[in-house]
Amino acid sequence: QTIKKQNRIAWNFLWILWVCFVFVLWIIVVNNLNLLQFEITSSKLTQEEIDLTREEIELIEDEDKKLIRRAFSIASKPSQKNILDLCIKILPDGRLSSRLANLPLKSFVSMQGPYGKFVLQEDHNKQLLFLAAGTGIAPLRSMIHDLLEKGCDKQITLVFGFHAPSDQLYKEELEQLQKQHDNFTIISICSTPNDKWTQKTGYVQDHLKELFPNCEEVDAYLCGPPKMVAQTIAVLRKLN
Repeated sequence: QTIKKQNRIAWNFLWILWVCFVFVLWIIVVNNLNLLQFEITSSKLTQEEIDLTREEIELIEDEDKKLIRRAFSIASKPSQKNILDLCIKILPDGRLSSRLANLPLKSFVSMQGPYGKFVLQEDHNKQLLFLAAGTGIAPLRSMIHDLLEKGCDKQITLVFGFHAPSDQLYKEELEQLQKQHDNFTIISICSTPNDKWTQKTGYVQDHLKELFPNCEEVDAYLCGPPKMVAQTIAVLRKLN
């Protein structure tokens, strides 16, 4: 099984063709969301090459001799050796996601990637704002871990929106990071809260003007459903 890997170093593109096998280490189910972890068990690349900037991969599953391809953002941090974490929304009628939901542990899966250009900029002169909705937390989780591990001293704020309180992915992990780093703050927003919810309600884009009235000194990274992304970009533009 083969993986084609496309990585970006600064403004240059590096194309690498490599062969590897991955198998499922663990699966956590949160409502209709699955957190999956894969281990790369063999590769022609050196460890240094594997650890280059990672962006997005595609999972491929053979069904009736036809390849099914879906792109998923990588949630694991770059320093995580030979490990890929994915956060996948399971659709009952999904051709691939429904099959991934039922994968036994240590199943082998073919992958291609990573692809895309959604990566952290190298220089951070402004405070950093991460805006996520649903499984859009995946790549932002990776970026936040990377920044904090490398000693970033800029203010880092994560605004994370989700449907129900039980949909708050990586809750304990992110809260622990907040306790460990004075420059990291989480703002949680729930669109369908229960009676016990005491934090913000609604949607990420509805609270930006209140939280960040002027965004001139902010670099924003956002990931989520298309409607959320489009509306959030429109609000950010109004806020400079």
